[in-house]
Amino acid sequence: MLRSLSSTAHVVLLTGLAGWMGACQLGADAPEPTPGAPTATRVLPSATSGYTSQVVIELTGLPTLGGTLKIFATSDCSGGAVSASAISGRSLVDVHVTASDTGLNTFSASVTGGSGGDTPCSNSVTYTLIAPPTPSSMTLSDPVASPSADTTPTYTVAGLADGLNLAIYKDAACTEQVGALPQVSGTSASVTLGALTTLGAYTFYAQLDNGDVYGNCSALLASYTLIAATTPTSLSLVNPAASPGYTRTPTISFSGASPGSVIQLYESGCNSSVFGTGQADGSGNGSITVPSTTPLSVAAHTLYTKAVSEAGSSACSGTTLAYTVSAFPTPTAMALVTPAA
Repeated sequence: MLRSLSSTAHVVLLTGLAGWMGACQLGADAPEPTPGAPTATRVLPSATSGYTSQVVIELTGLPTLGGTLKIFATSDCSGGAVSASAISGRSLVDVHVTASDTGLNTFSASVTGGSGGDTPCSNSVTYTLIAPPTPSSMTLSDPVASPSADTTPTYTVAGLADGLNLAIYKDAACTEQVGALPQVSGTSASVTLGALTTLGAYTFYAQLDNGDVYGNCSALLASYTLIAATTPTSLSLVNPAASPGYTRTPTISFSGASPGSVIQLYESGCNSSVFGTGQADGSGNGSITVPSTTPLSVAAHTLYTKAVSEAGSSACSGTTLAYTVSAFPTPTAMALVTPAA
């Protein structure tokens, strides 16, 4: 009797164990739940519109079992993805995308290929890309006037916008760049053009861009004429006021040079070392001070000039200046002042 009860108990126990094992097996084979749609938030730029084309979208609620995160330039995940990246084990991701069209840009996201299946499409985020403005004016600031022999003129350009790149061109199609200034600050900026190497007339145009989107090429904003460098027609002493003098570092004024040209001071028919340089202003006037590193010797000097620029240099001048550096005199007598004897 006892043996029969014992056998019955074992049967019940085994039957329960088999049911428990069957339940575990069913649980292991159960499919993963379908993941929910990600949540998209535009974090950069913080404004809803602007000139920058770079947009950062934060995506949360991603499936942690992996998959490929795809970004679409539509509101409903239609069309081809503009970005795709693996997200294994990450539930939050920041994605950098480019707003490639001026006007309203819309983005959405989904995850495909995960073990739980594809997610529904996220909510959409928007950003309005503003086209870069067209520069409105260019004013010559150095030299102050054209024509000039200055091969690297500086212009002040107006009608700009913060953070955009400025480029200056010498053709109306804005293809032959002669100057640039990255990421301007404010609505106006100064830009120095690269060396102009051909004598003659130039016309300048300007354009702004954000690195991806280019604004319109401006209308003609400035004209400039590069002329040959010519030597001064007049030289005169400033300090000392007359020759001979004791100073070995005299200051010499000049006039009649080509505006913007660099004037070099020589002696011996421009066959010596350079004794100093000066730049002619918009009227062709300027001055040169012989530096203390290359002083004139105590002797009589005939000084010449030469005008130089990257577009070409002049011959040695026919106008000269005579200056004699005198030796300091030697005292000839000494008298006792105090005491008197």
